Amino acid sequence: VEYVIDYKNLDVRSLEDVQLRAEFPQGFQLVSSNPNTSEGDNVWYMGTLEANQGGKVRIQGKLSGSPDDGKTFKLSLGKMGDDGNFVVYNQRVVNTRMVVAALSIKQSLVNGAENGITKAGANLSYRINYENNSNIGMRNAIVTVEIDSKIVDYSKLSIDRGSFDESKKTISWKASDVPELINIQPKGKGELKFTVPVLEIIPVTGVQDKNFTVRTVAKIDSPDIPSVASENKIIGSSAMELKLGSKVIIETLGYYEDANVENSGPMPLEVGKETTYTMHWTIFNVSNELQDAVLTASIPSGYRWTGKTYPENEHVEFDSRTNIISWRVGGVNPGVGLLEPKREVSFQIGITPQSNQSGRSLTLLNPGTFKAKDGFTKEEINLQIPMKDMQLHEDVSIPPDGYKVK
Repeated sequence: VEYVIDYKNLDVRSLEDVQLRAEFPQGFQLVSSNPNTSEGDNVWYMGTLEANQGGKVRIQGKLSGSPDDGKTFKLSLGKMGDDGNFVVYNQRVVNTRMVVAALSIKQSLVNGAENGITKAGANLSYRINYENNSNIGMRNAIVTVEIDSKIVDYSKLSIDRGSFDESKKTISWKASDVPELINIQPKGKGELKFTVPVLEIIPVTGVQDKNFTVRTVAKIDSPDIPSVASENKIIGSSAMELKLGSKVIIETLGYYEDANVENSGPMPLEVGKETTYTMHWTIFNVSNELQDAVLTASIPSGYRWTGKTYPENEHVEFDSRTNIISWRVGGVNPGVGLLEPKREVSFQIGITPQSNQSGRSLTLLNPGTFKAKDGFTKEEINLQIPMKDMQLHEDVSIPPDGYKVK
């Protein structure tokens, strides 16, 4: 089931520290909400609402019960009082009656997402399964799927039969496309398919371009579905929402001539003489806020950590027992490297080649890892960072023979 909650401040004054609280009935399980909950699974912090300011909260969940059961949802808008009690500004009660739909429909994904999370470039393969739950045939059924997303490539949408209306972003299957829909027999079932890829390059042009989703709503209808005069006709429907995990790019660069940290020593490197390099780590983050980000890698034994870092306010640590360098990045805004400057830190290491390393290209940094939590999808990000050797083509000051020890 899905509930869309519209709220608005109708007062001429602004309201501060506003919260929306939901009391769910027995048998309800929250699957997702947009925006995400702020506390538990039923509290949303709205902050300050100016006069006439409002918004929407979309709640998706699973509701179980017996036919004809009544389910009551209570929604309250208000704030916490000074005494610690919740002060209600407005309250609404929504009643839902459990029924068995004559035609049911369900959508699922066979690939392209995991645990409700998809990635840039993923190919989303949907399966739409429908069933006639009644004891009479259902004639001339029509199945539709509405796709609502800014991050899918509609030009590469592939449909197993059916048609696509791009202006409405809706796929339709009729009996002319699928003969089985002419008459779905009692307890009869069927399956429809379509695939659509997520864009390789996510369109981020402003601060509003974040927390992207792919939302699909499948419906099935037939003129034979019974309806009661005083009630809405019951049409089978199924909603699904995927969240886009943020794309994070980590670069490791190295320089002998660096703009911020001065290096010294022979170039090319010579046995028995120390040469210093300045290593750079840069972070690009596309669409979601990152939390508790940490980047680590080690330097080979025998190298020297000089202690020079830039900028000095970044939290860079070195463990002399393990030779591990840790950059405690913390939070990373969406759009870093696109809408605002990339996050970057640099640090200096010293290398004194030994005689058995003459003529070799040495490793400067061993393979590393980047870990963070995606603030939108709540998934743990764990990226492997390749090793970095002396082939520093990004530094044009290094001569061709400077990629090996002399």
